[in-house]
Amino acid sequence: MDLETARFVLSKSGEDCLKELTARYPSIAAPQELSVIEWLRKRANLNQAQSSAILEVAKARQKAAETNKFSRAAEMFFTREALEQASGEEIAAYRSRRFARAFEANATIADLCCGIGGDTTALSRNFSVTGVDLDQARLLFAAANAAVYGNAERFAGLHEDVTECKINSYQGAFFDPGRRTKDGRRINNPEHYLPPLGTIHSWLPHLKGLAVKLSPGIDYEKLKDFDCEIEIISQDGEVKEALLWFGALREAGGNAARHRATLLTSKKAKAPTRHEDEITPGEDDKAWIDSKSALSEEDKQIITLSDAEGMEPLAVAPLARYLHEPDGAIIRAGLVELVGARFNALKIDREIAYLTGATPAKAPLMRSFEVLAAMPFSLKKLKAELQALGCTSVVVKKRGSPIAPEELLKALALKNAQKKAKHGAEPLTELTVFLTHLDGIHSAIITREYKA
Repeated sequence: MDLETARFVLSKSGEDCLKELTARYPSIAAPQELSVIEWLRKRANLNQAQSSAILEVAKARQKAAETNKFSRAAEMFFTREALEQASGEEIAAYRSRRFARAFEANATIADLCCGIGGDTTALSRNFSVTGVDLDQARLLFAAANAAVYGNAERFAGLHEDVTECKINSYQGAFFDPGRRTKDGRRINNPEHYLPPLGTIHSWLPHLKGLAVKLSPGIDYEKLKDFDCEIEIISQDGEVKEALLWFGALREAGGNAARHRATLLTSKKAKAPTRHEDEITPGEDDKAWIDSKSALSEEDKQIITLSDAEGMEPLAVAPLARYLHEPDGAIIRAGLVELVGARFNALKIDREIAYLTGATPAKAPLMRSFEVLAAMPFSLKKLKAELQALGCTSVVVKKRGSPIAPEELLKALALKNAQKKAKHGAEPLTELTVFLTHLDGIHSAIITREYKA
């Protein structure tokens, strides 16, 4: 979106159009878009760029509300791409609280490559924030969004290349480099980010603290030259992003963490319930879980684990009654051994991040699946076993397998499988199949998810 069009969207006329459009089309489906554009052009004599922009903002607001990315989505300003790239409100609030522990109120903070201000909306609650970006339209939207959250006076936009800004003017900074090419392809090498990750080397001597947002799939080998804490964040079980924490923003202590996993879970997610087969943590385990948990201002539970105290390797054991899948943030942070040790679970393979144990694990750290059958991979045997169980639908998960889940689903063709389950039991219509390794052997494991 160009600057002139963004200014129109933010004008009284633009806001009136958005209000009328939302009232007329509370939910805009793809087949309606041409009708919406035509209505906008006739309604207010808008040109093509203005009509398209109003439609884009309206659809982005709906998307942001549907995904609970922002609690005030109906008042905010987005483009489709900028919304996808922006940090959600919950993660931004979590990150801002770490800034609040490291900096005094009203400290000067730079939001580098700020976009539409996903992090600005949180940081500007406590600090004087300068949003730096090359996209002037996004800077206007960032200022408007800061105002939506009542923080307009603590935000200033700066249209400048972040590599040229006077970094010594700020006490701290948050940096969100571009991680996609112009045609939308993901950039895997951080030195090819826009700008490259190595840019921060020149900033670090001038800042008390710096946080950097990265893709959660980052190769840790690419980060070996950076003296920082690496944190992986998941939200309600979905891995969202990786963060690098430098300087005062890095959690202090006798054994500073190198890797951290943080799980943000909402009260909407089903709370774990004690089960007679469930391991009951001892007092030390309760402290380890509960002391790292809190309810944020958004009424969210936060659980964080780190390698600060070290970890011991887990042994490989035969598949037991339950297969455990740790939260993705725990897997990506390399903390599977830590969780396994706490809940008496062992690895199913030295190179695979699935665990096994005699009892279900404590959610949300891990999801547990009751093992119904396991075999060296054979499509024929797998299909026969699923049919014998009366399964008509499967979810396929893989780790360490070359087989694509969609290919297996197509090959299984279970839609018409109506056989009765073994021993006269009721058919198990939906199961989960894991394609993975069992002590080095490519295997298929048929499971049923444990529901506490």
